[in-house]
Amino acid sequence: MKNIKSKLILVSLMGVMLIGYTHCGVPGAGKGTKSSLTFGHAQAPNPGGSANESNAGTSTGKIVAFSTTIWPVTKNNCASCHGSIQQPLHAASDMNTAFSSAITNQKIDTASPSRSRLYLKLKDERHNCWSDCDTNAAEMLAAIESYISAVSSTGESSPEPQGLETLEKGPLSSLMGGVDQMLFSAEQFMLQTPFVLKQDGAEYYFENQNNNGQLLGTNNGNAGRAYYNFSAPNSGDYNIWALVRAPSGSDDSFFFKVDGSQYYEWHIDNTNGFEWRKLTHSTRRDPVKVPIVATGNNQLEVRQREDGTALKLVYVTEDDDFDPASGSFSSFAEVSYDISSLVGLGNGAVVFKLSMRSFDDYTYEVSNLRIQTQSRLRIKAPKIMVNGRHSSQHNTYNYVEMTIEPGETVLASYAMLVLKENGDDVDRFAWQFDELELQ
Repeated sequence: MKNIKSKLILVSLMGVMLIGYTHCGVPGAGKGTKSSLTFGHAQAPNPGGSANESNAGTSTGKIVAFSTTIWPVTKNNCASCHGSIQQPLHAASDMNTAFSSAITNQKIDTASPSRSRLYLKLKDERHNCWSDCDTNAAEMLAAIESYISAVSSTGESSPEPQGLETLEKGPLSSLMGGVDQMLFSAEQFMLQTPFVLKQDGAEYYFENQNNNGQLLGTNNGNAGRAYYNFSAPNSGDYNIWALVRAPSGSDDSFFFKVDGSQYYEWHIDNTNGFEWRKLTHSTRRDPVKVPIVATGNNQLEVRQREDGTALKLVYVTEDDDFDPASGSFSSFAEVSYDISSLVGLGNGAVVFKLSMRSFDDYTYEVSNLRIQTQSRLRIKAPKIMVNGRHSSQHNTYNYVEMTIEPGETVLASYAMLVLKENGDDVDRFAWQFDELELQ
């Protein structure tokens, strides 16, 4: 009997509490005090504050401005990566998360919109454009300018402008082997059907999924195409090798192109499984050296010709005598960033250099930081950014603070371990500086 009475009392108390909540009252609070409970869609701006700590103190005006300008562009075009699986999450389905990510990671430069990383990724790096890169970059810049204008009209202060930051380079797999060598793997390419990515043990390759015996020309819109955007470290004439499978005389050719060059009609000597072959042109197997200009916006294209040919790796080198079958790839990438524009000088006046390698399955090793400059320069606290973010765990070089004379100067010879996020074939790297100025 006591148990029944106890249950009745408990139910009654719960009913009173529920009535209090449904009338916007807080149990135990004074009359007229409203509940802090809110009910609404996860993507709706929260007038009372943000959905996470990084938005704490952010006013509603900025969030609303972001939701009607920049967020529609990122959410509709960048969500496959930056919606949930790859930082920064500026395309997240939760608008507060997207806003916080764009602001916290300094992707918007309100002082100079054309220096915003969201814009430069499309304009300069041709990073995963959804159609024409210049058109997409213009759309993003217009959205950023609209955001700044909307925030300004509210009378609120804008986010802090972006710091002294280099363009991104990477991933590491494309930087390996020194300044005249680049290695690209099949899973790094953007594929257009009927090309599909397949797995061979721990490795990947792409090939035509239809295998219907067609022979296609360069103007055939139904051909499979594979693209990879990269930054050539030096301008020059390059040899191109690929790890390919060409099993027969009717399954042994691709079209191949770099930037605006001609399509090379590559007829491949038949292979036994996957083997290395050097790019040639025409049925005569004419030797080819491909001219590549280091614009920072290079693109390699592999296009279907015969449908049974497959590709795992592409290796690009200026070395005429190099044989990739030897497997003698350098363990370090020598990486250079032209930072002349950060101090208002012309290209090549100031270059930031470093060595980098994959240390183990979980970390990269960065070492041998140095500056080559034509002018006297002050530098302080270079910081690495992985996929657009700096981690406080990567502060080894915060103690670097020096004035540099013209020439090449070592900033730090000791190494720093950097945590991997998505691995050697995905992670990209940029650097920020607390100070970088001419003296």
